[in-house]
Amino acid sequence: MKSKHTTALKLLFLSGICATLSLIPAAAEQVIFTEIQYNAKAGDPDFVEITNNTGTPLDMGKWYFSDGIDYTFPDFNAANTSAHILKQFETILVSPVDEATLREAYPNIPEDTRIFGPYSGALSNSGEKLTLSDKNGVVMTTIEYNDGGKWPAAADGTGHTLTRTNPNLSNGEWRNWEASAQPGGTPGRGPATEGDLPTFTTEIAETTSTWKYDQNTANLDRGTEWRESDFNDDSWSEGAGVFGRNSADPFNTPWTTGGRFTYYLRSEFQFDGLFSSAMIDIESHLDDGVIFYLNGKEITRFNMPSGAINFETPASSGREWQELAEIASGIDISSALRTGRNVLAVEVHNRAAGSSDIAFGANISITATESLSSPLSNLVISEIHFSEDDQIDWIELHAPGNSRVSLSGMALATTRSFKNAVDLSGSVAAGGYLSVPLTLEVDENGDVDLFLIQGNSVIDAVRLDRDNSEETFQSFPVGEEWFGGAGHTRDSPNDPVSRQSSIVINEIMYDSPSDHGTAEYIELYNRGTDTINLTGWRISDGVRFDFPDNTTIGPGGYLVIAADQECLTAAHGNISIVGNWRGGLRDGGELIRIEDENGNLVDEVDYLPEGDWPNLADGDGSSMELRHPSMNNNINSAWDDSDESNKSTMQKFTYTGNFDRSYWLPLRSGQELHTHLVGDSHVILENISVTLNNSGSNLLRNPAVMSQSSASSQGWVCQGTHYQSFFDGRKLNLISTGHGDNKGNRAEVDFATSPVFDQSYTLSFDGRWVSGKSRIIFQTLDHGFGTTFLLPIPNNLGTPGAANSTLLAAPAPTVTGVIHSPVVPKPGNPVTVTSSIESAGPLTSVTLVHRLDSNSGDETWRRTTMTDQGGGVYSATVSQNTSNNQITQFYVEATSGNTTTTQPKFGAERPAMWIVDSREMPNILLQERFIVSNYDRQALNSNIGGGPTFNYNFPRPSNQFFNATFIANESEIYYNAEIRKSGSPFTRATDANIDHGKWKLPGDRLFRGRRRSVIDASGTPQGSGTPRFYDDRIARYFLYQLGHPVNEMEYTHTVINNGRFNLRESHEPISNDFLKRNFKNGSKGTLLRIDDEWRFTSDDGNARQSRNADWAYKDTGNPVAYHSEWLMRTRESDYDYGNFIELTRMLDENKTDETTLSRITNPDMLALNAVVRGYDGDWDTITVDRGKNAYFFRPKDGDGWMLLHWDGDRVFDRSNQAILGGRRGVNTYFNRPFIRRRMNYYMTKLLDEHTKDSARTLAWMDAETAAVSGSGINMTKSHYTNWFNRREGMARNFITSNVANTSFAITTPRTPTSEDIITLEGTSPPTAFSIRAVGQDETSFSWTSTTAWELAGVVLQQGVNSLSIEGLDHEGNVVEQTQFTITKTSNAPPVIALDSSPNSLRINLDETITLDTTGTFDPEGETVTINWSVLPDTGVNFAIDNSNLTASFSQPGFYVFTAEASDGSGNSSTKSAAVSVHLDQGFSNFGDPILENFWSGSNAPKHDNSSNGAHYSLQDHEGRLTINIPVSQVPLGLPEPDLPPAVNYIDFGATWKYDDSNEELTGIFAQPNFDDSSWNSGPGFLGFNEDGLPVPGMQTGTLRRDRSNNLITYYFRNKFEFTGDPIGAKLYIDHIVDDGVRYYLNGQVLGSVRLPAGEITSKTPATGLPSSQEDEIAEDVLVLDVSSAIVSGTNVFAAEVHNSSSGSSDLVFGARVDIAANPAGNDAPSLNDVLHPWIKRQLPEGNWALETEIKLEKVQYGEFYAGLLVEAQQGDSGFRYGIGFKDGDSIASIRVNPSGTSETMTNVPALNSDLAVIRLERKGNLLNFIWLNDGSPTQINQVILPEGTTFSAGGIFASTEIEQSLEASFDYAMLIGSDTDFTTWMSTNGLTDPNAEYENSGLTNLMAYALGRDLNPNVTPALIRNGDLIGFSHRQRIVGGQIRYQVEKSTDLVNWSPAGDLSPDGEAIENQDGTFTVNLLSDIPTSNRDKIYFRLVVNAF
Repeated sequence: MKSKHTTALKLLFLSGICATLSLIPAAAEQVIFTEIQYNAKAGDPDFVEITNNTGTPLDMGKWYFSDGIDYTFPDFNAANTSAHILKQFETILVSPVDEATLREAYPNIPEDTRIFGPYSGALSNSGEKLTLSDKNGVVMTTIEYNDGGKWPAAADGTGHTLTRTNPNLSNGEWRNWEASAQPGGTPGRGPATEGDLPTFTTEIAETTSTWKYDQNTANLDRGTEWRESDFNDDSWSEGAGVFGRNSADPFNTPWTTGGRFTYYLRSEFQFDGLFSSAMIDIESHLDDGVIFYLNGKEITRFNMPSGAINFETPASSGREWQELAEIASGIDISSALRTGRNVLAVEVHNRAAGSSDIAFGANISITATESLSSPLSNLVISEIHFSEDDQIDWIELHAPGNSRVSLSGMALATTRSFKNAVDLSGSVAAGGYLSVPLTLEVDENGDVDLFLIQGNSVIDAVRLDRDNSEETFQSFPVGEEWFGGAGHTRDSPNDPVSRQSSIVINEIMYDSPSDHGTAEYIELYNRGTDTINLTGWRISDGVRFDFPDNTTIGPGGYLVIAADQECLTAAHGNISIVGNWRGGLRDGGELIRIEDENGNLVDEVDYLPEGDWPNLADGDGSSMELRHPSMNNNINSAWDDSDESNKSTMQKFTYTGNFDRSYWLPLRSGQELHTHLVGDSHVILENISVTLNNSGSNLLRNPAVMSQSSASSQGWVCQGTHYQSFFDGRKLNLISTGHGDNKGNRAEVDFATSPVFDQSYTLSFDGRWVSGKSRIIFQTLDHGFGTTFLLPIPNNLGTPGAANSTLLAAPAPTVTGVIHSPVVPKPGNPVTVTSSIESAGPLTSVTLVHRLDSNSGDETWRRTTMTDQGGGVYSATVSQNTSNNQITQFYVEATSGNTTTTQPKFGAERPAMWIVDSREMPNILLQERFIVSNYDRQALNSNIGGGPTFNYNFPRPSNQFFNATFIANESEIYYNAEIRKSGSPFTRATDANIDHGKWKLPGDRLFRGRRRSVIDASGTPQGSGTPRFYDDRIARYFLYQLGHPVNEMEYTHTVINNGRFNLRESHEPISNDFLKRNFKNGSKGTLLRIDDEWRFTSDDGNARQSRNADWAYKDTGNPVAYHSEWLMRTRESDYDYGNFIELTRMLDENKTDETTLSRITNPDMLALNAVVRGYDGDWDTITVDRGKNAYFFRPKDGDGWMLLHWDGDRVFDRSNQAILGGRRGVNTYFNRPFIRRRMNYYMTKLLDEHTKDSARTLAWMDAETAAVSGSGINMTKSHYTNWFNRREGMARNFITSNVANTSFAITTPRTPTSEDIITLEGTSPPTAFSIRAVGQDETSFSWTSTTAWELAGVVLQQGVNSLSIEGLDHEGNVVEQTQFTITKTSNAPPVIALDSSPNSLRINLDETITLDTTGTFDPEGETVTINWSVLPDTGVNFAIDNSNLTASFSQPGFYVFTAEASDGSGNSSTKSAAVSVHLDQGFSNFGDPILENFWSGSNAPKHDNSSNGAHYSLQDHEGRLTINIPVSQVPLGLPEPDLPPAVNYIDFGATWKYDDSNEELTGIFAQPNFDDSSWNSGPGFLGFNEDGLPVPGMQTGTLRRDRSNNLITYYFRNKFEFTGDPIGAKLYIDHIVDDGVRYYLNGQVLGSVRLPAGEITSKTPATGLPSSQEDEIAEDVLVLDVSSAIVSGTNVFAAEVHNSSSGSSDLVFGARVDIAANPAGNDAPSLNDVLHPWIKRQLPEGNWALETEIKLEKVQYGEFYAGLLVEAQQGDSGFRYGIGFKDGDSIASIRVNPSGTSETMTNVPALNSDLAVIRLERKGNLLNFIWLNDGSPTQINQVILPEGTTFSAGGIFASTEIEQSLEASFDYAMLIGSDTDFTTWMSTNGLTDPNAEYENSGLTNLMAYALGRDLNPNVTPALIRNGDLIGFSHRQRIVGGQIRYQVEKSTDLVNWSPAGDLSPDGEAIENQDGTFTVNLLSDIPTSNRDKIYFRLVVNAF
C-alpha cells in the first residue's frame, strides 16, 4: 500500500516561516518556478510560471529548458531592446499554446504578465524533472515533481495547480509546494508574499461593545478552561463596556470591588475571509493590568508580570483608566485566528485585592492580509471503507476545527473529472467524525483517487494503492499518514490496527568524515515487548532496501542497515546487520521512510544538517543518535551527536626536513612555529617539539602552556577561528571553528633558538583526532620549514548495533518551531514567543529564558513560564526591554523530570534575538536585518577584540563568526545565523562596523537555497573601492555574456542592530554553493583563493608585510611554500597542491606548448577572464598588476584550471591601464600565442557586442536603472559609456590591426585534385572561435597560428565542389563565411558512417550488437552496396537487415567487423569496428559503490575516514574506480638489491658461434634449444674490413659480404654457466658494434642499439654508426635486471648485428658481459614486497585479454605509472607486466622483475589526452601490450613468454616513483578469457561421447562440463525459497562458449516447457573453482500452485 494525503487549502504564515519550516538545500535560486500546471483538466493547456525573486533584472536571452519541456527564450532583439530582460520581481508564463489561447483558458492572468512559447513537448502527468538553464548551461532553477509520495494529489488532473509555498525556500522539494486553493491556480500572480497581497481590517470591538463577564466575586481559581473557545459561558453575565467601578466615574456596566484581584470577560466574533497573516491592534480603558487570549492562546499582556499568572496575581502597578492605553500594535495573531468563529478572552487584574477601582473597555481591530484563494471548508477525509466487492461503501469525514461544518454543496468523487461525484448533505460537528454511506467504483488495479470537492474546488484529495485487499484506510494522525488494513473506527477517532509503533529509527550516519557513502548506516531499535518480523519491509525513501525474509528484531534489540555491510562489520565487529542498500543518504538532508509489508508507514525521519539538528553529524565524525526511543524522532531536538571524543588514540607524528631559505624574505631570527587546522575541527596535541638533526633539546619556547597575553614567547597564542583552544594539563586541545591561515586564525609559539638555513630539523608531536577535519598544518613564520599531517580518524564511529552514547535514562521533551512576534517590535510593543513542545513523560516546566543584551554580556537571565495554548503550542509574552534599540536574547527550555531541551539548540551560548526599532526599513530592495549581541559587536572592534578584554582572541584579521539573528524582508526569521567582518588587512575595518562582511545560516535553514553570503559596501562611502555601485556588476555581466561562470548578486537594504539602513550588495561567495551551481561535482574540485602572501609581525594584525601571489615555481613541491597565497578552500583534508605546483613548474621550465598547457588549464576560460578584467582596467587582480582578488579553480571531472572572478571593485578608472600585467608565471602563460589568439577572440567579442554603442548593454543598464529607482543607488551610465569610448582604442590595439584586419579566406590552392578527402587551410579575423564546412559534420578543425587554421576531413565528389565555409563564435552563431570551389578529377568512393548499439562495442556473451551504416553515402550520389566481413569468423553469427548488422556470439573474444561500401563506379571504402565479447563476470563497470567479490586489493584498502595512504574508491568519480595516492613515494618496484661486484662471464676475446648465411633467423636463433651446430665459430672481435680496433682487435675477420643478395644481418651466440641467484641479477654490456645490434638472453630481447622501433627482420637496416664513435668500445650500453631471463646453469647470450646497408664496407662486433648477482639461495626480496596499490582478479588459463580505460584525474605529470598489471610465473620466478601511463606524457610497457625491481620496456608519446584505453593480451607464448589510440589498436610491445608461463592475477594499479600525489580512475575492467571449450575439454580428457557418463557421477560428459563437475564435485542443482516464492539454483561454467543453459518446468514430470516465469534473483555469484552460481526465482507464489518440477537442460553447439 502506498498512500498520499493532500489538503488543498493551507494558510501561508509568511511571518517567521523560516523558523518553523526547514527544507533540504538546493542550488541558489534567484529565478524560481512558482506555479506549474502539469496535468490540466481536459481541454485546458498546461503552463509553467517563472518568477524573478530578486530586485535584479536578468538577461534571459537564450535561456532554455534543459529538462522537461523544450523551449528557448528569445535572444536580444534590436527592435525591442528590453524584451529579453526579466525585470525585477517579474513573473512570466511559459505555455504550450499561443498567448490568446492561454488567456482564454485562464482569464485572470494579469494584463501585464508576459507569456512566452509555445513550448514543445509536454509536462509529464506522472511527474518529471523540470530544469531552467541559462545560456551558458548553468541551472537557474529545477524541480522534480511527482504525482505520488508526498506531492499534492489535487494538482494531478483536477484543474488545481502546483503552487509554491514560500519563494525563499527550496524550489525542488515537495515540502514547499501545495495544490492551489482554486482550480486554474493563479497564473501570472507570482508567489504569495506579504507585499503583494491586499489587506483588510475588521473591527472586533469598541469600548462600549457587549461582553460576557464573570466578576469572580467568590474569588475562585478559574484555571485556564474559561479562556478556551469551547468553554460554556452561558451562566456568565452580559453587559456593555466600559466595565468598572470608581466612586466618581459612571460605567455602562458597573462592577464591584474588594477581596479579589481578577475579573474575566469573553467575546465571540465571526471572522470571515481566508487570510495569510493577521495582526491585532488593541487600545483600552484599563485599571490596572490585562491579559488577552484568542481561542485560548495568549496574544498579549499589559502592566502584568512575566511568567505564569493565576487568579491572585496582582497587576504590576496601579494606573488610572480614563486615557486609552495602547495594549497591542501589530501583534501577529496568525497562528491563533481562525476563519469563522473565534473567542476573545480577557482577564483584568487589579493592583491589590482591596483596591476600590477597576475598569475595562477596549477598541479592538484585526488587520489581515488576504490569501490568494477564497474560503473553503475546514474538512478532511479521515477513513475509507471497502465492501466485499472491492468498492468504496462509506467514507468518513473529519472537521478538525472548532466549528461545525455543513456538507451542503460538497461532494465526493473518484475521477478527476468529478463525473461520478456523490453529493453530500448534513454536517460534521466541530472536532467530530461522520461517515457517509455511498458507492464509488475504484480502478481494477486497486488505485484509489478520492476527491472531496466544494463546487469545482478540491478541499481534500487522497491517492492510495489498494494492493492487499485492505478493508479500510485510516488517516493517522488525521491529514498526515494513511494506514491500510483490517478493521475500522467508523464515526470515531482513528486508531489503525495496522500501525507499527515498536520499531523506530534510532541512529543515522549520513555524512561520515570519509565523505563516502560506504560508511553510511541506519539503525533500527525495537522499543516494544514483542519480536518483530521484518519480512516484506523496505526502506522506500532516502535509500532503497528490501529487508531479507525472516529478519527479526527482538525486544530491546537493534538492527543496522548498511550501505556497505563488509566495511561496517570490519569497523564494528559482530553486530546485527543487513545490507547493502541502493543509493545514498544526502549530506544536505532528506526523508528516510520505512514501510511494512503492506506499504504502511513504520517510521520516518526527515533529517537536515546542523542548525537545531546534531551538528557534528554533518561530516565531522559523529552519527545522529536518538536521545531516547520514546521521543518523536522526526523532531530535530530529539537527536544528538554521538560521542566520539575517546575513539581515537594518541600517535606519534614526525617530519624531518631542511630549513630552507624562504622564497620571500627569509628570517634569521624572531622565528615562530605556526599551526592551524583547515576547517571545523578539534584535535589534541602533546609533546610538540622541534629539534636540530632529530636530537638535542626542544627549540620551542614554552610549548606546553597557553600564553596569558598576546606574546607567543610566553606560550601558545591561539586567535581568530582557533580562539577556543585550551590546555588540559600539558595537552593542547586545538579547536577551530573554520579555516585557519597564517594571519589571525592560527596558533603560534616562539622558537627559543631560531632555525639555521640548510640545517635539518625534526618536528614531532603526539596527537589524536576528536572531531571535524583532521588535517593540521605546521610551518615557520617565514614558511622555510613546514609540513602537513592527516591525523587518523577511527572507522568505528557511531554506535551501530548498540546503545546510543547519548541515551537518556528517560525521554526529554522536544522543542521546535520557536518564533517571536512581532518580527521587529516597535517601542512599547510586548513580544510573544511561541514554541511547539512534545513530551513522552509529564512536563515539569516550559520556560522562556530571556535577558536584555548589553555591552558587558553579563545581564541576568529572566525565566518566564510559558503557557499551553493547546495542541502542544506554548507561549509567553515579554513586556520588558521595549525601549527603542534594545536587544533581547532568549531561548525556550522544556523540562521533564531530570531531562531538559532547549531551542535554539545551544541555549544561552547562542540565543535567539530580537531588536526594538521604531523605524520603517526601505522596501524597494531585499531587506536584510542582522541582530548581533552588543557584547559580540565589541569583539568585532579589533582594538577591543584583540585586546585583554577578549583575551587577545580577535585581532584585526580574525575570521571568527559571531552569533546573529537574520531577518529577511522584515518577516522571515533565521536564528543562529553567523556573521563576521571580511576584507584584506589593507581594507578591513578596525571598528565594530560590518561594512564588508560574510554571513552564513545554519544548514537546516537556508535562504533561497544558499547558506553563505557576502555583504559588500562597494559604491558607498564605506566601500574600499571606487565610489560607484555598478563597477563589479558590469564586469560580471560581461563575463556572463561571454560564457564565464559568475556569482549571483543582489542589491539590498541592510541594517545591523540600530545602525544605518545601508545600501549593500549581497554576493554569492565563491564557495561550495557557487561551485555546485556552476559545475558538476563542483565542491569536489580544487578551489584556491588567491591572496597576498602575508607575514604578520605583531599579533594584533596591524604590523604586517606582504607580497603578490604569482605562478612562480618555488623549487619545491611542499605545499607550505605556496598555501599562504593560494589558500585551499575545498577538499581541505586532502590538501593536494600537486597539480597546481606542477603548473608552476611547467611555466618555470617553459614547457608551454599548447597541448601540454591545454591539458592542465582551461585556456578559453583563462583568456576570457583575463580579457574582461584587463579591459575593465582591473589593476587589483592577478592577471594585471596584483596577485590577489580572484579564485583559481580546477573542476573535479571537467576542464583544467580557470580563474573565477572576485572583488572587482577597482575598475573602470584607469583607461590607460595595460590589459595584462607581469606577474611571474602569469605573464609567461598569457603571452603564449595560443592564449593570445583566444584573448583576441574574446576581446573582439567584447568590443563588438557589449561595450561601445552596444544596444544590448545599454538596455541592460536601463533595466538596472529602473530596478533601483528610489533606492538611493545610482547607475552611473554616463561614466561607463564614456569609459567604453576612451578604452576602445587601447583595447583594439591589444588585438593589433594586423590580427583584426585579417580576412576570412581560404589559402588552399584551388588546383584540381584527385584526392577523395582534403584538408583546407585558411585565415580568419579574431571574430571566429571555430570553423566548419557546411554539411560536413565529420571534419576536424584546429588553429595553426594566431590567425591561421586548417579543416581536415573535407570530403569531395567528382566534378566541381562548391564548399560553404563558416566561422562560428563560441555559441555557434555564424559570424564569418566564404565559398571555396575546387574540382575533383576522379570518382570518389563512398563515405561510411558506422554506428553501433551499444556504443561502447563491449557486450556480454549472451547479448547482441547492432552495427548501423545508415548514414553511409556516395559523394556523387551513386547507389551504395554494403558487404560485411568479420575476423575471426568462428564463434559469431550475424544477420543483415538493410543497413544494419546484428551479431550474436558463442565464444568470448575480440571480433573485427568490416563494412565495405561500393558504388556504381567500382570504387569502394572500408570501415571497421572492433567488438569485445566477454562473459557475465568478465566485465566490471565500477558503477556500484561495492567492488565485486572476485576483486581483491593489494596495498589498496578502500577509502575510509582518513585515508592517508594509497587507497581505492568507487565514489570519488561517478561510475569509475579511483586509485588515489596522497603525496608519497609508492614505487612500482623495490629499490635495487645490494649486489656484490659484477663478474665477467663473456669477454671481448671470447669465442662465438656465428651465422652469415643471409637466412631469416630473427628471434629464432636466440632460443636456448636452437641448433647452432652447423654454424662457424671464432674469437672476437668479429667482422670484416675494420682497422684500428682496440685490443683484442679483429680476430675473426672473415665474415661474408653479399651486397647482391642484400645481406644485412649477422647472428651470434655464446653459452655461459651461471651459478648465482637469478633473482635480482644485473647484467652489464660493453660492446663495439658497427652498426646496430639487438641482444637476447635465453630468447628474451634485452634491448637494441641503433635499430628502429617496431618489427625487426633480417632486412632491417641499422642507423649508421657515427664516424666519431668508430673503433671505440662503448661501456654500459645496456644495464638490465635479468631476473626474468637468466637461469641457474647454462644460458645463451645472443646478438643479431645489423649493418646500415648491404653495401656497407665494414662490420664489427664484440661484446663483454658482466653479471652482478647474489649467491644462490640468498634471501632476496620478492614481488610480494612491493608497496604500490593494485586491484586484481584471477586470470584464466589459456589465452585472455585484460582491458581498461584509465584517466589521469589531475592531468598529472611527474614520475609515476598507472594502468594494467598482470602477474606471471615463469619457472620458479614471478614477474609482473604492465601497460599504462608513464609520467603523464607517454604510454609505456613495464616489467617488475622477480627481485621487485621495475623497468620501462618501451614507451610511446601520448601527450594529447588524460585518458587512454589499454589492453594486455596473451596469445599463446606472446604477451601483447596494446594502446587503443582513438579506438585503433597500437601494439607498443610484445614479449615472448617462456614455455610453461602461467598467469595468476591481473588488474589495475598505480605507483609513484617520486614523492607526489596521483589520482587515476578507471571506467571499467574487462577480462576476456578463452578458457577450455567443450571440444578441447573432451579431447584433453580422452573423451569422445558427450552423452557418456562422466566418472561414475551420474552426469553425462556434457552436463559434467557445463556444471564444472571436474572443478568441484558438489554441483547438484537445488530448489530455493524466498518468502512464498520458489526458485531454482544451479552452477554454470565461467568459460561459457559452446554451451547454452535452459531451465524447464513440469507439473507431471512428463510434459516439459521452458520456465518463463523464472528471473534472476540477484547477481550471479562467482565461485573460486571456475564456476558461478545462478539463482532463478519464480514470480508465482507456491500458494498458487500444487507442485512444480524444474530441470536444467544444456546444449552444445
